[in-house]
Amino acid sequence: GNNKGRMIAQGDIKCKFIENGIAEAKGDIFLESAIHATLSSQGSIFIKSGCGILVGGQVTAMKTIEATSVGNKSNRMTSLAIAPTEQFLQQKSQSEQELRQAEQELEQIEQNPSPSNEEKLRTTALRMKQRKLKQQLEQMQDQCEELSMAIMRFNILHPNTSITIDRASAITRQKYCQCLVYNRGGEIAFGMK
Repeated sequence: GNNKGRMIAQGDIKCKFIENGIAEAKGDIFLESAIHATLSSQGSIFIKSGCGILVGGQVTAMKTIEATSVGNKSNRMTSLAIAPTEQFLQQKSQSEQELRQAEQELEQIEQNPSPSNEEKLRTTALRMKQRKLKQQLEQMQDQCEELSMAIMRFNILHPNTSITIDRASAITRQKYCQCLVYNRGGEIAFGMK
């Protein structure tokens, strides 16, 4: 609590509730409730068991966000986003930097007309690293391209909820029940479950 508590997981996070805390997961996040929390998942966020209440805070996932109830009658601002997480963007930037370094080192070695055995071995290792990084970056790009197809699901969605899916965003002005939220042609759309 008090914005001091922080959970960071390389996989999933499963707990009853988070209030005024931070949770970051490479996997999914499963909660019964979240009050004024900052949640970040490279997978999905599910706040459906127990009360399933999400009020206030900032929630970012890269696949889907589902909750029983989002916001409350006092119209407390709650921000939901299907977007790359900060952790994901840092990982992508680091991979891009490592790829540039590997390619620069390869270029330097290849300029030598008669490389040593050590340089030949280093070239092989660098090419393997280059292939791995390119494949990783392609997968990350695919993940980014899938963001616009994500869907959010809620039993109750209160007014004054900020919703972003990829580059489309909106703030709810009315209460929605049993709704799906999705990006339709660059605009946020609301449908029935």
